[in-house]
Amino acid sequence: MAKWQKPKDSKALAERKIYSQIKKSEKPVPPPTGLSEVQESLRLHFARYCWINRQKKAPSGEKWGKVFEQKWGMTLKEYERLIKRHQKERREAHSKSVDHTSPLP
Repeated sequence: MAKWQKPKDSKALAERKIYSQIKKSEKPVPPPTGLSEVQESLRLHFARYCWINRQKKAPSGEKWGKVFEQKWGMTLKEYERLIKRHQKERREAHSKSVDHTSPLP
């Protein structure tokens, strides 16, 4: 089996470079906060739980909406606005990375 060699023609290299740029632009936009992905996932799932149970009391005696606010420093409504803004930014970034005006090869 032959060892892999770098292509010598510039057309193949240019195509690979363009393909890698397209793939880089398709990567998801990171969350707008300074939290890690694990922390952001935890906050999202906790917010979902608190939203479903927002009228019920937590074991601490507070309502779940208040517990979320105490833990994360924002209300459920503020977090909802943050998520919607982030989703809008992701949609806009995705729509900018795709060029629908060029003809197919």
